[in-house]
Amino acid sequence: MGPLMVFMGMFSLLPILYALYISLHGWGFAEGPEFVGIGNYQRALSGTDPLFYKSLWNTLKFVLLTIPATNALAIVVAKLITKSGRWEPLFRTAFFLPVVTNIVAVCLLWEFFYRGDGSGLFNGILALVGVPNQLWLRDANLAMPSIALMQVWNGLGFSVILYTAGLKNIPRTYYDAAKVDGAEAMGRFFYVTVPLLMPTITFCIVTGTIGAFQVFGQVLIMTSGGPLNATRTIVYHLYTAAFDYFNMGYACAMAFILLAVIGLFTVILFRLTRTEWEY
Repeated sequence: MGPLMVFMGMFSLLPILYALYISLHGWGFAEGPEFVGIGNYQRALSGTDPLFYKSLWNTLKFVLLTIPATNALAIVVAKLITKSGRWEPLFRTAFFLPVVTNIVAVCLLWEFFYRGDGSGLFNGILALVGVPNQLWLRDANLAMPSIALMQVWNGLGFSVILYTAGLKNIPRTYYDAAKVDGAEAMGRFFYVTVPLLMPTITFCIVTGTIGAFQVFGQVLIMTSGGPLNATRTIVYHLYTAAFDYFNMGYACAMAFILLAVIGLFTVILFRLTRTEWEY
């Protein structure tokens, strides 16, 4: 384990400790560090920076839009895939392809879909039913749901693969016993499938939430935090603080606040999804 520990120490632990050190200083690229203690944390949490809470709320909104939809849809798709017989490998591959596609390519493709001049795919479909063009990425009310929809499509395949494996690990005898007891299809789903699939559900929700809180590339490429900061997420905000305004100390402080928020949500999700069901 020696080489692995050296690698983790050099490229994970030391950078984290160094970032913590920077977060306690006022630090730009031009001048040296100036110790400010918890001043950077106070600036964020006290509301001195109004965009901090705005970006935190936008990030939470993105999490709420993507995680429930992705997991609910993935369970349904995985259930259908397990019943597809010899076509199952093809469907699994098709759903997983967006996951391994470069995020820049995905964003550029969906930017074409969202074009607001009538040439976009979605506005073209809406025009067929008489709905006027929508400015998907330029409307403050539509921009975040639009990015969330793209993310559901992009990340669905990862959860589908996990749920497919989880469904196959549930012994058939439980379903046979439920049928003998008179359970209908919905009853078997909610009283057999869901409880016994809970470990997989917990894993998908927790890892998905951690990833969603760190959304960045989609926002940078598609909206640059706009319009009117409607899609400015916390990672995009700390990125601009670091590389647009050269305030490295404040950016690192926001990163550690985000770490605390993710940790809090992870604990809450583990408690909410904890179950005594085993098989």
